[in-house]
Amino acid sequence: MPRRSLTSALVLLAVFAPAPHAWAQYSPENEHVELGWVFWKPASPEITLASGTLATPVDFVQQFSVPDDRFRSLRTTIKLGRHHKFRYSTVPVHYVGSTTSLAQRIGFKGQSFAAGLPVNADLRWSMKRFGYEWDAVSSSGGYAGLVANATYNSLDEQLAAP
Repeated sequence: MPRRSLTSALVLLAVFAPAPHAWAQYSPENEHVELGWVFWKPASPEITLASGTLATPVDFVQQFSVPDDRFRSLRTTIKLGRHHKFRYSTVPVHYVGSTTSLAQRIGFKGQSFAAGLPVNADLRWSMKRFGYEWDAVSSSGGYAGLVANATYNSLDEQLAAP
């Protein structure tokens, strides 16, 4: 019986005892500039391109055997004060499709590509996000507030017969 009491007391002590402060761990919220370099890979890209009202939609991934690539993202946060942050992120996406013979006739950007013709494909997509964060409540335990973002997308797609 005394062994069970000792075990119960140790379990209760472990559960309810306050954890010591870890000096090696600090919050990134104490810094004025945060930089992040993130690598990511989409599960399976789905890209369909069309140009103008008479263009033929092109399944970019299936038609040009686009490989599953990894992309990088740069993220920056600048703190101007305890409650104010400016954010910036950019994600450059670049897909290059292999030269392949077309399964069907394609009309794209005013050009016509006949079925069976070998075609190179190139897609460059740049996403930039600018944002502002206002933390109405900010403490060492967390923060709550509002975030406003503006996103700029730039897309350049090319099909060319070699």
